[in-house]
Amino acid sequence: GRHTKTGQLAAIKVMDVTE
Repeated sequence: GRHTKTGQLAAIKVMDVTE
């Protein structure tokens, strides 16, 4: 469960940087 939240946050951060 925790890893899922961390993964989501990381994906959002990566997307933010990519954009």
